[in-house]
Amino acid sequence: GQYVRVWEGEVISAVEANNIRPGILLKVTSEGLDVAAGNHSVFRITRCQLANGKVLAVKDCLNATRSLFIEGKMLNGE
Repeated sequence: GQYVRVWEGEVISAVEANNIRPGILLKVTSEGLDVAAGNHSVFRITRCQLANGKVLAVKDCLNATRSLFIEGKMLNGE
């Protein structure tokens, strides 16, 4: 798999990810990548960097590599 470095994001919810394993990609939109986090929270990644690439807004990463980000899968590729 390809590495993705997180540069910016925010906690957007403290209840949506109840009983979901941290690291699961919940939602993919041009606003960001919503990932289940600890304490039943959701972390929205808004800026990221693909391997050997520039730091970009998520919407720009999705334009180039949307197939890397599959809802319901672990963000690390599992």
